[in-house]
Amino acid sequence: MVDVDPNDGRAVAEASESLALDLVVIGPERPLLAGVADTLRREGFPVYGPSAHCAQIEGSKAFSKALMSETGIPTPRYETFDDFRSAKAYIASVRWPVVVKASGEALGKGAIVCETADDAIDAAESMLVTGDLGEAGRTIVVEERLTGPELSLMAICSGSNYRMLPPARDYKAAFGGGRGPNTGGMGAVSPVDVDDLDRLGETFVRPVLDKFVNEGNPYCGTLYPG
Repeated sequence: MVDVDPNDGRAVAEASESLALDLVVIGPERPLLAGVADTLRREGFPVYGPSAHCAQIEGSKAFSKALMSETGIPTPRYETFDDFRSAKAYIASVRWPVVVKASGEALGKGAIVCETADDAIDAAESMLVTGDLGEAGRTIVVEERLTGPELSLMAICSGSNYRMLPPARDYKAAFGGGRGPNTGGMGAVSPVDVDDLDRLGETFVRPVLDKFVNEGNPYCGTLYPG
């Protein structure tokens, strides 16, 4: 065993060299956002895990929503805010229920499903003014609330190539029947029957991979489009 800070790319590279590793697999978002995969690749190590730029899909909801809009991936109506006054005005103006989401990584607890406009305004204030979620909530996404069954998709990706994993359905609400605040996850079921997994892959995964390849920053790792 080697005691190493997983968010320190140089330390991970030195440990990988001392252990003569053939492949380094990085799962959590924080090391990826810290650029550990980038450092390892520069040092010549094969890495399963995206670059810091690509990892913003998980690290920034504002980034991922803009990416979806740019590439034509279906997504609910939304706006992004970093000041409370503008967020409050937008929430008061829309005529549909919303979800208020911290843009940054909040360990699965940054999405607040709101029943009323007042609930949404309180959620926005808690993030932008009170700072309840710290840095993660300095920017928020106010998104149209959708109803219906949820589905979690994941794909193993390497550049332009990908393979879909069996879909899952996770349950984040703290209490039964979908009640209570969101958590990091109370449980999940997989596989879940879907009509056309290949079509979902071409709709939600293919546009992301093509964009990053065209930018010269191909995605290598597990992509979790939602």
